[in-house]
Amino acid sequence: MVDVSVILPVRNGAQYLEATLESLRAVREPALEILVVDDGSTDATPALVAAAAARDPRIVPLAQPGLGLVRALELARHRAAAPLLARLDADDLAYPERFARQLAAFRGDPELVLLGTAADRIDAAGRVTGRLYYPETHAALLGELQRRNPFIHSTVMLRADAVAAAGGYRRFFLAAEDYDLWLRLAERGRIGNLPERLGAWRQHGASVTGTMALRQAFAAALARRCAALRRRGEPDPSDGRAEPIDFADPAEDAGAFAAECRRFRALAFAEPATLAARAPSGADISELLATRRGAPEAALAQAALVNILRGRAAPQGASRARLLAAAVAIDPARALRLWLAAGSGRGRG
Repeated sequence: MVDVSVILPVRNGAQYLEATLESLRAVREPALEILVVDDGSTDATPALVAAAAARDPRIVPLAQPGLGLVRALELARHRAAAPLLARLDADDLAYPERFARQLAAFRGDPELVLLGTAADRIDAAGRVTGRLYYPETHAALLGELQRRNPFIHSTVMLRADAVAAAGGYRRFFLAAEDYDLWLRLAERGRIGNLPERLGAWRQHGASVTGTMALRQAFAAALARRCAALRRRGEPDPSDGRAEPIDFADPAEDAGAFAAECRRFRALAFAEPATLAARAPSGADISELLATRRGAPEAALAQAALVNILRGRAAPQGASRARLLAAAVAIDPARALRLWLAAGSGRGRG
């Protein structure tokens, strides 16, 4: 009998995959199945998965033709045999005692639906560069969820029937599909984090955090909005919407997420390519000036203001002095770093 189904999606992850799979092969208890979903890889990933499966019968190779992370997660979830699901990304590590510690917690608390852990932060070479800790109790996590994601996706264990009842991972929230699911699970049972560092989260340039920051922040804003509406007993505007929306699409200004789309059209100036494509409007400037220190999108707003200030076109609706004051007010030290990075050609930092 399988105790835990580990869900591990991968696309062109050969650089780190072998170390990730080795970390799972070191686990002796509890009984695992390891569902590795190859999402249309064109590197050595398929060969690495096949070789690992030949050495360890717990590894179950699955494949799909480049349909994306959410569909990979859902493919594995529907194939999973265990009552508990565990996540691991193809560039992260699970420590040997992780699953046993989480399983014990689930067996001791029938109301528990989601449990993460603390983790080490590692670099591309596997060196520990920091420690990641998040709130541990249900009450503290409920408060955190209203403003940010307080779980490391690659450390979580989930009760499979609760995930199914919540609707699973939803592509509408692409890049924040995990955050949306946590918000929904918190409405159905108890959530928590273990204080022990039971895994390693790898930070490198190709990670989602490094390549999809703007999209991730947008999807997270949508998830928070939908959760707030559900708490008030109002309809969830994401229900029935299968595909992610484009905040740059003017048609969305007539929809349920018009306010978020307007805000993120302005925040898109955090990416230098946006400034090269269009000039900020007065409405964009107003949105950026309305962002306050501590807001979830504050770092993006600050980067956008710096990029606009460094541009040649005079911003509409505000003086450069006002924009500079707003950028510095969000975080003075980071404003200086952003300015220096932009001047050296490194872009948003």
